[in-house]
Amino acid sequence: VIDQTRVLVDGPESNVPRGQIRLNQLHLTKFRIKFPYTASTRVVRKAWNDSKINEKWDESVWAKKVAAKEKRLVLTDFDRFKLRRARSRRNHIRTATFLVLRKTASRNGTLYGKKKM
Repeated sequence: VIDQTRVLVDGPESNVPRGQIRLNQLHLTKFRIKFPYTASTRVVRKAWNDSKINEKWDESVWAKKVAAKEKRLVLTDFDRFKLRRARSRRNHIRTATFLVLRKTASRNGTLYGKKKM
């Protein structure tokens, strides 16, 4: 932390050069590494690798969402068509199953709560 609006960043494994950046340009994660305040990039890299930050990041929900977004961005027209057809089939199966369940619940008298005797 340099002051209340700026921090010192260093990304030894992500090719981010050491430098200052404004806090409103950052997205903080839950991952934390402890090392001396005046540590060199070599020390930061060693702490990064010892903490296995890359593996932890790959397992996080945030990283999975980023990967899914990148995957959607590279879809071709035909891939989007196949995806739309698969979703349509899935929704058709889901609706048919729901209608069967609703019909049996209606016949049992449990559609609107417990059956009164």
